Amino acid sequence: MLKKKILYIFLFVITGSIAQEQVGQLDISNIGSFGKDNFSITNYKNDNLVSAIMHNGNITVHHLNKDFEQISMPLTRDLDNGGLNNLVGYKIIDNKYSFIYSDNVRNALAVFTFSFDTNLNEKHKIDLDYKGERIVEAFSSYQNRFFVFFASIDGDLILRELEDNFSSLKEIARFPISDKDIDGNKVEFKRHFLYSKANYTTFEDNAPSPVSKSFSKYKLFNQKNSLVLTVENNNLGTSLYKIDLETLKLSEKFFIYPKGKLSNYEEYNSFVSNNNVFLIAVSNDEMSLQINSLESSFSKEYYITKDEEITFKNTVINQKGLTMVPFQGNRNFETTSKFLRKISSETVGVNIYYEDNSYEVTIGGLKDNVVQGILMVSTGGYGLNTDQITKITCLFDQNFLHVDKNIEMSSFDLLNQFEKELKSDKNSNVFYFNGDLIYSYVYKKEALLRYLKF
Repeated sequence: MLKKKILYIFLFVITGSIAQEQVGQLDISNIGSFGKDNFSITNYKNDNLVSAIMHNGNITVHHLNKDFEQISMPLTRDLDNGGLNNLVGYKIIDNKYSFIYSDNVRNALAVFTFSFDTNLNEKHKIDLDYKGERIVEAFSSYQNRFFVFFASIDGDLILRELEDNFSSLKEIARFPISDKDIDGNKVEFKRHFLYSKANYTTFEDNAPSPVSKSFSKYKLFNQKNSLVLTVENNNLGTSLYKIDLETLKLSEKFFIYPKGKLSNYEEYNSFVSNNNVFLIAVSNDEMSLQINSLESSFSKEYYITKDEEITFKNTVINQKGLTMVPFQGNRNFETTSKFLRKISSETVGVNIYYEDNSYEVTIGGLKDNVVQGILMVSTGGYGLNTDQITKITCLFDQNFLHVDKNIEMSSFDLLNQFEKELKSDKNSNVFYFNGDLIYSYVYKKEALLRYLKF
């Protein structure tokens, strides 16, 4: 869901204490009873934004300028989406905003469009019954466009875009995908990439996200002028597909995983950031973090064994999540061997945040359902309390040299600490607006939607 994707943007590391500034507020006393969701969408072409609030089966949309001042009358309509309850994207044309909903199986789209030029709204339903095809992923781009990837049984990756009339999808590109032979091993791209019911995790360009998202083996990186899809292929490597949204040309690359020096690696994953691919490979005995450029032959590797200190980490080894030991939901470890043993027996992931010419690299492992039969809301920011994450964070400069700098607060500690201060006030949303990270939430006591800048 788009709201969850937007919320992930907030989860990042800030050095020092929590600092925020209220930059605006919106009177929503005319709405009455509030629903559970609010979200805001930035119009990158004119630096305006819309904030939408769900209430009593309706949606009210507010049109704001860069100073968070209303520039149009709010528009309201019923949210009769026929069971299509998941917000999957949006499309913007000038002062016309559409919000696109689907269901879990994505058989159809419900498109709600609001025009602040005419003060009118409309609804369209689009059936997604394309014979011999399945949906890969739906998403919005930095150009305020909405796309849907499909895969055909013939082995084609198909890109369709929501047309400007908001009532239909138009095929704009079709790319044949074939199986390949990598070092004598057949890599079945079509089966893993096209035919399987893979759930793709979407990442925004140079936006912070938690390491918990990076455990996925199927990723879509939404960049300013291109789309990058990656698939992890067993123990061989990462297949990468990059689509230029201007030329609609597809380029393919395959990055072979690092080889173990002491034994075979047990877990692998990758992440794309700033035209670089970060490959992680781990076992009980050793770990390799390899960085490869998408545009040149540049490659750099950080390698350690279980008997060596991790000299390139900037945080302690931390584990969060429920364990078999009572009251031990947050633990630190001293030894590299324990870190490697933890993450190699779990699903490993690497997550990158690039800002101010530096890379913040988080390496971690996810262990599902540590304690069976317990289903409860996590206090550690990781979803269910039965999950457990062990991780470290490293800082590199633009040349991938280690930067010796203390990282004082983790992203999840920051999120938890701030939201605890809100107490009963939630209905929160986080988004980027004019280069600033904005946190919005409904202050029910005074019927206000508040905007805070971090």
